[in-house]
Amino acid sequence: MKKIAVFIFCNSFTLFVLAQNYGLMSESGSIFKANEFGTPVEKLYTFDTVNGSKPMGGLVNLENRLYGRTVEGGINNSGVLFYYDLLSNEYASVLHLDSSYLSTWVSPLQFYNGNYYGTNFKSGESSKFVRVDFTNPNISTLDVFENKYAYFGATIINTIAYIPTDEITSSDKSVLYKYDLLNEEYIDSLILIDTIHGKGSIQCVKENDSTLYIISSSGAQNGFGSIVKANLNTWNLETQLSFDSITKFFSQGIYHDNKLYFFGYNNGFVTSTLYKYENQSLMELVTFPSNYNPIDRPSIPSIIGNNLVFIASNISYRYSLISQELSILSSVNSSEYGFGAYMNELIHVSFANLESEENLSVSVYPNPTKSSVNVNLNSQNSTLKIFDSKGQLLKQERILTPNSQVDLVNFENGIYYFEIEINGEKEYKRIIKL
Repeated sequence: MKKIAVFIFCNSFTLFVLAQNYGLMSESGSIFKANEFGTPVEKLYTFDTVNGSKPMGGLVNLENRLYGRTVEGGINNSGVLFYYDLLSNEYASVLHLDSSYLSTWVSPLQFYNGNYYGTNFKSGESSKFVRVDFTNPNISTLDVFENKYAYFGATIINTIAYIPTDEITSSDKSVLYKYDLLNEEYIDSLILIDTIHGKGSIQCVKENDSTLYIISSSGAQNGFGSIVKANLNTWNLETQLSFDSITKFFSQGIYHDNKLYFFGYNNGFVTSTLYKYENQSLMELVTFPSNYNPIDRPSIPSIIGNNLVFIASNISYRYSLISQELSILSSVNSSEYGFGAYMNELIHVSFANLESEENLSVSVYPNPTKSSVNVNLNSQNSTLKIFDSKGQLLKQERILTPNSQVDLVNFENGIYYFEIEINGEKEYKRIIKL
């Protein structure tokens, strides 16, 4: 079976989807967008072999351009870096990759200090940890993991990237690597004991700056994988829960409001279920309808207000964390647009629909401002994102002190939104620049 991928982000409930498209005759892929609740979809671009085909690895939105990567096509048939301009509706391949980057799988990208980081591998060979620069098109290999698969890319916490890998050999050993992004060097690794911690297709989900959850798909006490907590300060592992029936995971989980959400196959791959893990207890939230094809992987869920938003089998869903109801946002004809399901976190958000409880003790002042604002918070480590009124991500940076100043001198007058994330919790502030 061919692996298929779809990547998505949302701006005011408009879904922009990047499909590695096996439904079209060309099998090259497409970019399309769809609005909420069944409105017609619109195809923006169909990929071709000359300018890059079979996109994978997610979309990055910079100044109204969607940047991404393909794994085939281009001058060397090894893929390209590309952008699609949302204002001019123009596509351009900005870098043709050479054969050293020919890949079967490319992970979603994570942002740190102006660059994007991820993993890629070619079936039966080693995986690479890479740095991608879209503004000055370039891709660089930072490390190579010999004879290992790295499906889920990196989880970045402060200046450290944590990279889960699986052995290609029959031993199927899983290893968690620690990589220093500041000095661009390997630091350490942690081997999972398959009978205790599990093995195979491991993925990492950040709980806070000192803790990762590791989810495995096999091994551990019952042979079906487990949830393990990794203490990043002591570099130790502790098994939290051994699964008794789940046999496969197919999307990276997300941690929100002290709960871990992820998808799993069950009942012999006949159905698939959205799960919630809390206080060492696992709960089934919703099992997909009978017309859902569980072989098509659901995407990484993202949070909008009190909702989980994700794609499965080319249907975009919204699951309410309050009413616990599943609703369909939109669906497309897979023979025309392609099919599959995998996405990175939502890059754009709908500020009109966000519900911030303002429980992080965050203050931003003066507001309005003519030049800069002070950000005071009860943490020495947080992430700040600044969006314009349309949801365009303008700036992202780490805040390493409880009191800091953010310069807005070069920003045009208008309304901006600050997203401040502390230990997985987010709060939004509306700022007026005069």
